[in-house]
Amino acid sequence: MKLKYRKSIRMLVAAAIFAAACVLLAVLKNSSFLCENVFARGISKAWVYFFGTLSSFFPFSLYDLFIAVTVVFVAATLFIIISSAKKRRSDRLVKALASLVLYVACFAFIYNFTAGMNYYREELPLPFYEGEALSKDELREAIVYFNDDFSEISEKADYEDGKIVMPYTEKELYDLLRKEYEKLPSYYSDFFVAPKKTLFSPIFSATGISGLTFLPTGETLLNAQNMQCSSLIAAAHETAHLKGVMRENDAVLTAVYVLISSENEYFRYCGYMYYLPQMYNLYYSLYGTDEPLPSFPEKAWAERQKEAAFWAEKESFVTDIGSFFNDLYIKLNGGSGTSDYSDPNLGHTAPDGSPVVVYNNTQKLFLSVYFSKNLSL
Repeated sequence: MKLKYRKSIRMLVAAAIFAAACVLLAVLKNSSFLCENVFARGISKAWVYFFGTLSSFFPFSLYDLFIAVTVVFVAATLFIIISSAKKRRSDRLVKALASLVLYVACFAFIYNFTAGMNYYREELPLPFYEGEALSKDELREAIVYFNDDFSEISEKADYEDGKIVMPYTEKELYDLLRKEYEKLPSYYSDFFVAPKKTLFSPIFSATGISGLTFLPTGETLLNAQNMQCSSLIAAAHETAHLKGVMRENDAVLTAVYVLISSENEYFRYCGYMYYLPQMYNLYYSLYGTDEPLPSFPEKAWAERQKEAAFWAEKESFVTDIGSFFNDLYIKLNGGSGTSDYSDPNLGHTAPDGSPVVVYNNTQKLFLSVYFSKNLSL
């Protein structure tokens, strides 16, 4: 009998070892020093560099291959389990269950080892504005500065089918993105690999996903169905993950800063289209609409609405399921859930009508970029 289950026992012992290692990693997550210096700047960085370089030699995504293999393996294992149960083949049943448990435990360890620890590293070192609160006129001047830049870019750009024409090939675009990230501090890994378009793009769209980073293979994946600007936003966001920034709110803020601080007009255009509304929300929540700000560039606003409509068309119960699991995943890694993708406006008016000036992190980055341009108020 022992010989009959020997292989299954070995697999279960191996699974137990991986599970114990996961528990150990969970304990080590309490030390931001270890997460920062041993994993994010050491083990994870080296792993991503090796496997990311390896994956770059393949024209297809190793993540896609992993998902395909996993689906086939799980389906075949479940078939064996059901078949063995019907035939009362306990040895085959236990062996199939053991192999499934080992597969899950092994993946859980590798993922936590390469990516999970990065969720608990030190705070993001971006240049957030920490100065005094701006007056109404000062805030208005800052917003007008960005909107004028936005309008100028929009007026010069060519549009086709309601979308700005990207003036680069994909290779050129990602080379520019790589150079933008080179300006950031050493908190970010210096490794870069161009994103790949996933074969599972229809599933990504159905679940509301524009991009994904998979550190076990050192890859960033983009939804091939993305509209143009959302593709650059996703690439900037996922590159932050690739470089060791796993917390979603930190990746969002990194993308904001990389895009709006860029000297490249196309990068700023996409950054403004997605994130400049944060500054408008701040102004209107503080001072109302009696003195309205200059409107968004008409063509850019139309493109923003077009992108919003694209994602609205994809919404279904599948999107809700995807959001549920994404929310659960983020919470399991110490986050607040899918709310981490947003940066709520904090400025408001007090009951007596006076403005309570509080900036969220996105607004702090806009103000930091504004002052870095040596503008005086």
